[in-house]
Amino acid sequence: MVAVLAAVIERSLLGTSSVFQVPFHSEALAWQPLLWSLILGVVAGFLSHAFVETLLTVREQAKRHSQNRWGWMMPGLGGLATGCVGAAIFANTGHMGVFGIGYDDLSEALFGNLGLSILIVLCIGKFAATIFSYSSGGSGGIFAPTLFIGAMLGGVFGIIAESLGMGSSSMVSILALVGMGAMFAGIIRAPVTSILI
Repeated sequence: MVAVLAAVIERSLLGTSSVFQVPFHSEALAWQPLLWSLILGVVAGFLSHAFVETLLTVREQAKRHSQNRWGWMMPGLGGLATGCVGAAIFANTGHMGVFGIGYDDLSEALFGNLGLSILIVLCIGKFAATIFSYSSGGSGGIFAPTLFIGAMLGGVFGIIAESLGMGSSSMVSILALVGMGAMFAGIIRAPVTSILI
């Protein structure tokens, strides 16, 4: 009942259009995207495991330090570290994806409009910034960053596939979408939920 009420309120306030516009993929069932999706899924599994382990380890360290008299500074230090990562990436690339949700850069990745170096930098930056922010007790969650990291990772694989001549021009877009689901499934450890979302 609560989920139904939440859906009604959300749709009445925000409308029924989706958050992301995804291009049409006519060859989505071709063998090349499926093969690359399999490889991407394995790599996303390892990356999501590394994300969770790093997040929990850093969170434990932060909790131990928050017990001393300077513990009140932990969210601020996490925010400072997050801000430094985001500012460094923005200064060098002009992309704001590490700050906030990053839907603009995520949408660009879904349309295959980001280059390889930008995808790699945004993936690593969001990975680090999310760990700094979340582990230190800062506000925010890991749902949107998980999708962001996955889209950037998938975009990297799409560019690699295209450069090897394996796939069409929409390979980056297809694998960015697959990457979102793969990272979410690996980090949240709910593959069926990931497929439905």
